[in-house]
Amino acid sequence: MRQSDEMQDGQDLLPAPKQALMVWQGLRRGPSRHGHRVIGSRHWGEMIMSANAIDVSRLGAARSGFETASENWPPNVKAAHGKPSPTSAHLGLEILAVNQADGIVEMAFNADDKLCNKWGGIQGGNVAAMLDDAMAFAIGLNLDWGQISPTLELKVSMLAPARPGRLYAVGQVVRRGRSVGFVEGQLYDEAGQLLATGSSTANFVTLKKPDKKREKK
Repeated sequence: MRQSDEMQDGQDLLPAPKQALMVWQGLRRGPSRHGHRVIGSRHWGEMIMSANAIDVSRLGAARSGFETASENWPPNVKAAHGKPSPTSAHLGLEILAVNQADGIVEMAFNADDKLCNKWGGIQGGNVAAMLDDAMAFAIGLNLDWGQISPTLELKVSMLAPARPGRLYAVGQVVRRGRSVGFVEGQLYDEAGQLLATGSSTANFVTLKKPDKKREKK
């Protein structure tokens, strides 16, 4: 096997962003008048976006570990799906599939012009809200009935402008403790390009049952 073949095999095992970085480094080593070939920021952005693309047709597809039938979802997720919050309805939320064992939820947002700023892109706060929904549903997969998971901290990185249309989000629990959980999320467009990422910390709170004696008074 030639050395170049070995290098290519190794690159295939790297995460996509690292592959893009190696390509970028290779381009910089190419010949030019000053000894380096420098690529423009627009082309670099296109390369990074291509490296982070996924096949969105897989999201919501029936496969091992993922449940697509809402009647088989955890009770609290099923309830939120049947009667979405006003914010989720405004965002056009549609839950596609859940993996309760791994704490993963896949969803879509049918984003319309009401979510846009005056330049035609989806306003950043709405992008953050979509990721917040994805992460909240992920952490909610294994909550007890009567528990809620308010967000303590939320961080969102905008990687590319989001446009109206069908967007896709994935939320996944990274770590779950007794009182807090750590979650990550990604938002993609219809072509599978990564638009934004998020991470959040959620607190587990058990709602108190109403005091019937006080209600009678």
